[in-house]
Amino acid sequence: MNTVKTRKIDNSTTVTIPKEIDVEIGAEFFVYKGVDNVIILARKVENPFTSDNERIGRRCDFSSH
Repeated sequence: MNTVKTRKIDNSTTVTIPKEIDVEIGAEFFVYKGVDNVIILARKVENPFTSDNERIGRRCDFSSH
């Protein structure tokens, strides 16, 4: 099991994720503080219940057809 330490950068506290975890640069996460101060990172993903047509419709205007 890897252990990490927190560091202070400006007004934030940071934790470095070890390379072995293989997280891509720029990935976004939701952060939660759980029971007993457990910190949980949940990968932010696009809403799986939104259909492709709804996503395309927001970007395209089909009213001229």
